[in-house]
Amino acid sequence: TDEDTRKKINVLLQYPEDSAGSIMNVDYISLRKEMTVADAILKIRQVGINKETIYTCYVTEKKRLIGAVDVKDLLTAGDAWLIEEIMDENVLCAKTLDDQEDVAQTLNKYDFLACLVGIVTVDDAMFVLQDETTEDISIMAGVSPNEDSYFGTSVFRHAKNRSLWLMLLMLSATVTGEILGFYEEA
Repeated sequence: TDEDTRKKINVLLQYPEDSAGSIMNVDYISLRKEMTVADAILKIRQVGINKETIYTCYVTEKKRLIGAVDVKDLLTAGDAWLIEEIMDENVLCAKTLDDQEDVAQTLNKYDFLACLVGIVTVDDAMFVLQDETTEDISIMAGVSPNEDSYFGTSVFRHAKNRSLWLMLLMLSATVTGEILGFYEEA
């Protein structure tokens, strides 16, 4: 990959595995509040082709999120208007070290399309929620969580993951059998 892409990858790899930083996307459109709507639309045309999401642009100041603007608002506003006049300053954000499951649930709760070092999009959040739910169900079923899919896991791995619970069930069945045998005549 090119040097710029390598730098972005290396930055993302520094975040802990279960953090928001590990699933964020650094390809977003950043606008300044003093830009005009015409300047913003021109910027979207120039750099938007390489971005994952262009329906929401983020207004930043010194690399700090101060607001957001929907493309719909840009298209319906006058060309001379300033971004500051149409941006939504009431935005929620997450820290890069926040737990990714908490961030995904926040996105889901508030029906966000994306959450600024980078953005976390709904599809990223849904993958996290799916993985976390699968892990929770596995734990409730007495199976050690596994990174692979159910059918992608070998029989021996399944047996190993379930061995503790199988031993516990075998032991409890033996004790139950002995108790029933003791009271069989009764």
